Amino acid sequence: MDRVCGVLAIALTICALLRGDDRNLSKKRFELVFTPDAAHARGEYRSLVAGIENLRVDEKNCRSDWFKQARESGVGWKACRFFPPFPLASELAVDPTVQSWFGWAPVSEIPEATSAVQHWRELADKGVPYHCAGAICEVIIRALNRLQGEDVLAACKVIGDENGAVGAPWDCIPYAIIAQDSVWAKIVSGYTEVQNRTLGLPDFDLAVISKDLPNVPSFLAGTEVALSSSPLALTTKIETKSTRVGTLFGTSQYVPSQVLESYKPRLREIATVRVDAFEEKDGEISYVRLSVSTNLLVNTLASSDPNDWHRPNPPQEDDYVKAVQSNLKKYLERSCQQATWRSNRVLTCGLPNNTSLPVWALQ
Repeated sequence: MDRVCGVLAIALTICALLRGDDRNLSKKRFELVFTPDAAHARGEYRSLVAGIENLRVDEKNCRSDWFKQARESGVGWKACRFFPPFPLASELAVDPTVQSWFGWAPVSEIPEATSAVQHWRELADKGVPYHCAGAICEVIIRALNRLQGEDVLAACKVIGDENGAVGAPWDCIPYAIIAQDSVWAKIVSGYTEVQNRTLGLPDFDLAVISKDLPNVPSFLAGTEVALSSSPLALTTKIETKSTRVGTLFGTSQYVPSQVLESYKPRLREIATVRVDAFEEKDGEISYVRLSVSTNLLVNTLASSDPNDWHRPNPPQEDDYVKAVQSNLKKYLERSCQQATWRSNRVLTCGLPNNTSLPVWALQ
């Protein structure tokens, strides 16, 4: 009887994974673009200390009155430095007017770092999203490919609901390295003045132009099928900020990948596709611009480490982005009358071919 129950328990666990019911991330590890280790952190810290030891404390100190006055008056300040104790990277709010310099420092030299690292460990052990702003939440995860005996904690964004995390985490930033003989925390070492800054580019963008387009919530509702249909088969969710701005999310959760089914061994996927929509008008013409980003992690169905999730290789990532683009273009074309692709990314609906288009649509 015990043996039968044990087999049933294993079967139920496997079925839960295939259905995507396992929303807790505490036992999973995710590959980052770059996973630092203690040796890397120690080298960065030595370089940081060597670089500031000959500077005066008041020389463009980010905490000084000089720096505050320069920013408030609009006077060009170029750059400033932080001196010990350094602020934790997690403690400073994102400021679009500056570019932060990051580094690593031992927690023993940052008063609040020990308690912060302990808090991150507790959040990683819980494995659930927190600090949600609409559908987008924060989560602390454990990184894959860390050295034996080291634990790397990273803060990521993830789609969250009442049952936990949905889809693949993204924008992951390593916050702590916990080694056997030392603990390191990510810090901000300085700022550089930035006049024009971008926060990254989407995988691709599309636009639909017409004299009669529905508002963004209705437009996205009609676009959901592009993400929910084969081969993507994503679960969709819409979040709108107004009648002119909204986001369509598509997620998959630990399922065999239809898009990548030709790859051997067969792959499972966690995916998050984000479609940001913005409606604008130019005279009688209205248009909806779509900015599309994909985040994909994969593992093999036969893996001996089912909790380890890797970044796809370039061909796999390219195939997935192409599948998203193909589905969106196909269903956008079906949704409008007299559809004409004026370029690879601009679709006009019911407009004569000689209609003048906005400058951005011609670039």
